[in-house]
Amino acid sequence: KGNPFFTFRFLESLVDKKLLSYDKDAKRWNWTGLEDQEVTENVVHILPAKVRKLDDETREILRIAAAFDGLSKSLISRLGLPAIKLKMAVDEGIMRRLKSGDYCFNHDKFREASITDDETEF
Repeated sequence: KGNPFFTFRFLESLVDKKLLSYDKDAKRWNWTGLEDQEVTENVVHILPAKVRKLDDETREILRIAAAFDGLSKSLISRLGLPAIKLKMAVDEGIMRRLKSGDYCFNHDKFREASITDDETEF
């Protein structure tokens, strides 16, 4: 019982915060400060922080993508969206590039997180 998407994002957030790391030489995971972390039962609380850590231009591109429920190859071209910013969204696991050259959100909650600001809750 549980949500694998949430579990993956929660572990990813711990790695991003440098609270969980893998020691390749020792072949084991190390953690520090996990006892002090609040654990949320909802992925909704993790995703906005992932979006907020991106630069303003990338967040604006994500807002555009959210409005169109993704980005088509032709829309990217017409708007002149920088490929490096799209790559950042892909590298962060927020979006993925399809074989067609279009981009879509990896999860609808990423789309929601992209259209909210720091004061808005969803």
